[in-house]
Amino acid sequence: MDEKYKELLKRLFELFKPLGYKKDGANFRLFQKNGIARIVNFQKSRYNTKDNLSFTINVGVYDCSKSDTLNLKFKEYDCLIRERPACVSSKYHKDIWWNITQQTDIDNLYQELIRFIENDVHSCLDKLEKRMKTAKLFAGLRK
Repeated sequence: MDEKYKELLKRLFELFKPLGYKKDGANFRLFQKNGIARIVNFQKSRYNTKDNLSFTINVGVYDCSKSDTLNLKFKEYDCLIRERPACVSSKYHKDIWWNITQQTDIDNLYQELIRFIENDVHSCLDKLEKRMKTAKLFAGLRK
């Protein structure tokens, strides 16, 4: 199942690469000129077996404007503001874990994930980035 998962990530990265994202394992990161970086993380379940692999998608925004806290290999859990897009999705409204088994049609799963990324992941990141900008604005006012 791990090979199918790796192949799926490789294919999904092709959606992110033209946007400027860099791939590092199961993390896709985008460093922006505005000092805010984005991350899309594909988290495997700790309960996976050789016959069943489950994963979910996490996203976050990271403040990389301060050189003293800059971490080019930041993880989703290092982000001040983060979310599971499925929980705020127009389709799912709950935590979703996708499964890969021997019977999984990877092409169908890939198409489902493309729709999810296009409809929910990018918009979730946009909302998180707006929250980050607001937080930075308020932090600046307190100085």
